[in-house]
Amino acid sequence: MLQVLIWQIMKKKEIWQVSSTATFEKIQQSISKVDMSQYHGYRFKFLSISKDCDKLRKRQYAIPEGLVFEPSNDIIDITYILRKFQTLTATEQKHISKLVEENLKPEIKPEQRIKGFGLIIGGFY
Repeated sequence: MLQVLIWQIMKKKEIWQVSSTATFEKIQQSISKVDMSQYHGYRFKFLSISKDCDKLRKRQYAIPEGLVFEPSNDIIDITYILRKFQTLTATEQKHISKLVEENLKPEIKPEQRIKGFGLIIGGFY
């Protein structure tokens, strides 16, 4: 499934930067590192996994010629993803949940975390 997702991104000619650092400087630095000889005509997308990016969508960025980047549409954050997810049908939500579950498996299962945490708490009684 992950290979299909990567292929679809390549087909759309998109470059994605996923970051826990969501600052103007980070976005501008990421844009400036794009190899234009290889990615001319591609769209640049920035995904923040840490915080809301409303203010960053309103900023002006230096975009190299040949790179497509519209901050209002191409800067994505968790709030944006949740809003979009809520507009999907139940079937679409289940499909996305399955994709996430298959491709982003946690190293420790949630039930193991609870048991481990319970053991720590249990030690204080």
